[in-house]
Amino acid sequence: MEVPTLTTDMALTLAEKGVKARDDLADLASDELVEMLGGEETSPMNAKEANTLIMKAREHWFAKEDAEAAAAAESAAESEEATKDDSEVAA
Repeated sequence: MEVPTLTTDMALTLAEKGVKARDDLADLASDELVEMLGGEETSPMNAKEANTLIMKAREHWFAKEDAEAAAAAESAAESEEATKDDSEVAA
């Protein structure tokens, strides 16, 4: 999958409209991004490219969630193992 490039000109245009951080970009819908960049007729990217760029900006959200889920699963497995060890000692 090819990720569209956010050029300096596009970044400046977005910054003028309040999109100044990765999360600001990630919060947009593709039609909002296309509109901010000039609308369907003049935007340097189409809705599909805009959506790809937005999803790329959201990747860190999912990475954090995945890391938290993995840590919770590991903690649960450790607790289960400790409980199993305790019950074996008691028997």
